[in-house]
Amino acid sequence: GRAEGRAEGRAEGRAEGRVEGRAEGRAEGRAEGRAEGRAEGRAEGEERERLTTIRKLMKSLKMTAQQAMALLEIPSSEQEKYLDRL
Repeated sequence: GRAEGRAEGRAEGRAEGRVEGRAEGRAEGRAEGRAEGRAEGRAEGEERERLTTIRKLMKSLKMTAQQAMALLEIPSSEQEKYLDRL
C-alpha cells in the first residue's frame, strides 16, 4: 500500500535526480572545458606573439634577447621560458 508507494516514489525521484544531476554536470563540465580551452589558446597566442616580437627586435635593432625582453617589460620570472624557445 502506502509504504510501497512512498518507497517507489522515492526511488523514482532519486533516479530522476541522478539523471538531471548528470546532465547538469556534463553541461557545466563542457562550459568549463571551453573556457579553459579559450584561456589556454589566448595564452599560447600571446606567447607566440611575444616570441615573434622579441625576434624582430633582435634582428632589426640588433638587440640581445634580454634587451628586447626588457624593452617589452617581460617580467624576469617569465624570461627563461622565452630564452628556451628562441
